[in-house]
Amino acid sequence: MNTKIILKPIMLGLAVPLLLLADVATEAPFGLALTREAAAFIGRPFTPFSFAGVARRTTRRVVAYDAAATTAAVATTAAVTTAAVAQQQAATAQQQAPVAQQQARATGAPAI
Repeated sequence: MNTKIILKPIMLGLAVPLLLLADVATEAPFGLALTREAAAFIGRPFTPFSFAGVARRTTRRVVAYDAAATTAAVATTAAVTTAAVAQQQAATAQQQAPVAQQQARATGAPAI
């Protein structure tokens, strides 16, 4: 058999996939490169390392932290205010008890 007839399909079978993978690059030695130029996606808004994505996630975390801290502060303030009001009412009742006893003695009515 003729070797040219056998080698042509084999060479074509090897060359076509390589050409499909190859990229035309002017700086490559033969004008062809097997890898494409790397494209950096950093800087797009939804990529993990973009400045916009980092700023968005940081803002979200700060807002969530501040909301939780504000809620805790409001709850703490409400509890302290409630305790202070109860303490003030107890002190007022203690101060009014002797006055009520004096009024009861003066009028002759039994003390409450």
